Amino acid sequence: MWGFVLVVVSLRGCRRLWEVVGVVAVVWRSSEQLRTGFSAARKAVVSAGDVVVVTWEGHAEAVLVPVGMWEAVTGSAVDGVGEDEVVVFSASQVPLGLAKVRAALDGGVAVAVAAHGVVKAVFVPVGWAREMLPELGLPPEDVPQEEVLVVYRSRRRVAALAAEFAGAADVVWEGDRRLSAGPTVIPVRGRAGLVAVAFVEDGRVARVRAVDRAGEWTDVSGTVSLAPVGECLTAQQVEALLPGTGVVLGAERVAPPGVWREFLAV
Repeated sequence: MWGFVLVVVSLRGCRRLWEVVGVVAVVWRSSEQLRTGFSAARKAVVSAGDVVVVTWEGHAEAVLVPVGMWEAVTGSAVDGVGEDEVVVFSASQVPLGLAKVRAALDGGVAVAVAAHGVVKAVFVPVGWAREMLPELGLPPEDVPQEEVLVVYRSRRRVAALAAEFAGAADVVWEGDRRLSAGPTVIPVRGRAGLVAVAFVEDGRVARVRAVDRAGEWTDVSGTVSLAPVGECLTAQQVEALLPGTGVVLGAERVAPPGVWREFLAV
């Protein structure tokens, strides 16, 4: 039981909850997607009553819900509880402050999101949402969310990989199976839900490879993971495997500023 809520649901609150839950769409977003697309996600929650499930390393950890849904479940108004139960972030603070949002949720504190001083949405821990909003149908804790890793490579990086593995039987595959999460290997926790890797070279989606979910990963020197990636997928296979991600074989794709890799929820 999450400690930051007082579960007092009146009959009126139940009716409000069912009205809201009956029309929402449950949308999955990785933390990277939310960082670059928070404005659109917040508007969907506020205007359409959608619920956004946020993943870190392929695992759901937070849910952004309309403030009316939170108030219906708890029986409390956001502005009527203390900072030990709810903290308020402005909408502009969230994209670059997701680590702080996550830390607050880990500490049992909900995070209300305000625009122009008015709270319209609330981040809650996914465990609380599973317990208090079973109607959303969130998967059990041990079921990872499927994700695709998008790797952005410059011409210089492509040339360096080609030179490094020039003597290999499959030069491109050798380079493609070497993945990292910045300065570290791909976290073990983030591998379970990884279904594919897309390689963007010179601003265009050059290849997409499926990941063998039962395959073996090998970490090299603490910075690189050798991933069990397979053959290149066709455009039709990519469309079937990665619907709604915006990953289209051969299409232009621009990396967000300062981003060399990102995980996208499928």
